[in-house]
Amino acid sequence: MEAKRTLPALTKLMAEKHGLTYKKVSIRNSVSRWGSCSFHNNINYSLHMMRLPIELQEYIVLHELAHTKEKNHQPPFWKLLDSFTDGKAKILDKKLN
Repeated sequence: MEAKRTLPALTKLMAEKHGLTYKKVSIRNSVSRWGSCSFHNNINYSLHMMRLPIELQEYIVLHELAHTKEKNHQPPFWKLLDSFTDGKAKILDKKLN
């Protein structure tokens, strides 16, 4: 399955680029959300992410990696995510939704 090869590799690349750590990556057939990050920093993705343009796949990966530092969607989370996306976090989030 392409998602099981691509998404963990993308996560590793983005985590290394931004100095972040996580425990493991799982791929699920989720239709209710694109991804999630557990309290223990395990990241889950929907295999349906593969249908999205790479820009949005990367945004989802960065969004979940940001949750390894900020567990909620309060202003510090968005500030961190903006630092990863050159200030485009809210724009990318709107494109995704």
